[in-house]
Amino acid sequence: MVRENGVIRGVVRAAKRFFGWLLEDLKDLLIASRPVLPEDKIPVDKKGKPDLSFYTEPLGYYIDLYTAFLNTRWKGSTREQQMLAWKQRVHGTWGLSTKGQEALPFLITLLRHKNPDAREDAAFLLGELKLEAGIAEQLLACLQNGTRPCGQVGHHGSARKASLPPGNSGSGSYDSRQRN
Repeated sequence: MVRENGVIRGVVRAAKRFFGWLLEDLKDLLIASRPVLPEDKIPVDKKGKPDLSFYTEPLGYYIDLYTAFLNTRWKGSTREQQMLAWKQRVHGTWGLSTKGQEALPFLITLLRHKNPDAREDAAFLLGELKLEAGIAEQLLACLQNGTRPCGQVGHHGSARKASLPPGNSGSGSYDSRQRN
């Protein structure tokens, strides 16, 4: 009887450890705190594409959001930080897509960026702009600006003044820190 109780206690302890370990992993997967952005609440269709009419923030907001993704240090970052960076990239890209020609200087900057994801996103967004009237002329004007790049990403990747083609703004530059 004593031996049976010892075996039963050992089995119970082993089962508790096993299920405790199993439930801990499930808890991390199911209940883990996830970084939340306001854009996470935007409805999506069956294919996962968001309703773009909800991306109503000014251009500078989406530039800052995308730039936050570019500033992410992937080595040594937590899973939560990586998830946040991914969301910043995705929502920043969709937000930039809603801005059309207004985002062109920043897209040119991204085309020249060292990060291949930034170049890929810029190429996609430029492809989306092909349908807008006057985009070819504006793109050529931006690319022919010989004194400095059309958009420039600052020291740590943060968006700084990006020169717009003539006729697009009274000041001739855009500062992403301004909120329209």
